[in-house]
Amino acid sequence: MNRLTLSALALTLFTAAQAQTAIQSAFDATRTSSNSIYLVLRGTDDRNGGSRFRAELCFTENTTLKAYINEYRGPISMSDASLPLKRTIVADGTLVWNYDPARNEYSTRQYGRYDGSIPTNYRRDFFRNLSAEASAEGAPAARLLNEIYGGTAARSLPWMPSTTAPAELFSNTNDDITGVTYTPVPGERFFYVFSSNSDRSVCYHLSNTGVVDVLTDLFANERFGSAVRRYRINVQLNPTVQPTWFDYTPPVGSRARIGGN
Repeated sequence: MNRLTLSALALTLFTAAQAQTAIQSAFDATRTSSNSIYLVLRGTDDRNGGSRFRAELCFTENTTLKAYINEYRGPISMSDASLPLKRTIVADGTLVWNYDPARNEYSTRQYGRYDGSIPTNYRRDFFRNLSAEASAEGAPAARLLNEIYGGTAARSLPWMPSTTAPAELFSNTNDDITGVTYTPVPGERFFYVFSSNSDRSVCYHLSNTGVVDVLTDLFANERFGSAVRRYRINVQLNPTVQPTWFDYTPPVGSRARIGGN
């Protein structure tokens, strides 16, 4: 099946519509099961000598919407835990702060008000501004957050154009782009999608919470000639959230970015 080693025995006989419905239902359940979420993205990029990157995103929804994203990137030889901080983004309920430690600069975007009232487009502006500030490392996590919580309902959207229909995996299945083996076990489901020219793939990992399936991981892989960019977003529902995580004050000596918002 194209260039991917997908055994016919590994794929479900579900129709594309049934598979898409299962993924969408998991997005819906992820949203309704939590008002806070923690996303951890880890990846590698083989281009230009190779790099390793990570992003951590925490979101909470109460009366106001708040989030933070920490983005890290370094040489591929570095361990995940030792990657240097590239950017900090904090949405404190009214402003999205973006701090660049390398330049010691910050910028802001407003999505709320200081008088305590909730603007009509509060939710829309929060997700637009958060996504606009997230850079390459954090952008996929910000996109996934938007798909789950951004509107009045969760909405699973295609992560790439010109793809096959999603197929459920029932036995060990290798992705030829990365060599990763997806191994379904009882209580878990994997739905796999790849592009028509086999240079990109996405896999949705769903887990059963005892009542419904929720999203546990999203795997994404891209091939650029002989180089590969790959990442995994792990989803943790209802993490313990400290309110101080979403308080932000620019470091002493930092300056507002010229031309910033």
